[in-house]
Amino acid sequence: MGKYYLLTAVIAAIASAFIAYFALTGFAGEEAFQTDAYFCPADDCFGIIAGLISNATKADCAFYTLNSAEIENALKSTDSRLVSDKKCLSGIECRAKPSYRRGLMHDKFCILDDSIVITGSFNPNEKSKSYRNNVVVLHSAGLAKEYSKEFEELWNGKFGGGKKGGSESVFFCPEDDCQRHLIDELSNARESIYFMTYSFTDNEIAGALLGKKEEGVIIRGFFDKSQNSKWSVYPRLQGKADVGVYSKTALHHKVFIIDNETVITGSYNPTQNGNENNDENMLILHNKQIAASFLAEFSSISQP
Repeated sequence: MGKYYLLTAVIAAIASAFIAYFALTGFAGEEAFQTDAYFCPADDCFGIIAGLISNATKADCAFYTLNSAEIENALKSTDSRLVSDKKCLSGIECRAKPSYRRGLMHDKFCILDDSIVITGSFNPNEKSKSYRNNVVVLHSAGLAKEYSKEFEELWNGKFGGGKKGGSESVFFCPEDDCQRHLIDELSNARESIYFMTYSFTDNEIAGALLGKKEEGVIIRGFFDKSQNSKWSVYPRLQGKADVGVYSKTALHHKVFIIDNETVITGSYNPTQNGNENNDENMLILHNKQIAASFLAEFSSISQP
């Protein structure tokens, strides 16, 4: 009997560790992976990205804008390639989106050694260092492969479209229809949706939020004050009872948190340009630990 109980305990411990591992890393449909989240300016996002690049042997990065000596020097210290929206930097092998191309090359991601992805809302630009942003680091060869496909399209001059991706976790606009995938995730909400957005003008997504509100789902969100133009959905949501939305300054997130367990982030703003014209990426993470860290960021914004 003693051996039986010992064996049972060992099996239970292994099962517990297995479950804990997946709870820690999340599941992307094809593999488990470690995920780390950082929030600027409280975290040193410049230093974090520069350190990761410096420790890599190869780095492929697509940045809407890059104005950081620390990150530029890190790229120069390794075998690197850079895609940007408007201009290239000396000393780095680079491609810039041609000015005649419609839309923006608005991505913010790096692939390191075919095994690590850095993404999120953060533009490594010293001029906007005071803005609230997020950086997500994914230790995933599978997702690195998906991001690398997108990078190669950009590197070869394919802006504003390309082949559809094959991942359940990351989508590239405009080819993957980020709006539809976001609405699909929102439709699964049972309890709550919290969001932090820089620019939010998509009325279909706003309608999806209001539809969930009618089902009893809690809806709360923050908008960047500078983007509350006549096209913003802020007045539409603000005018509804039981929907709590607020304006804040220097907010650059593009984040939705669903039921305290799913996080959607990346470069994609919920706008028509973001969905149809720009090169963007949108990441979906089913990960309670990461969701908790994003909820802490949400709570910190609500503080005076």
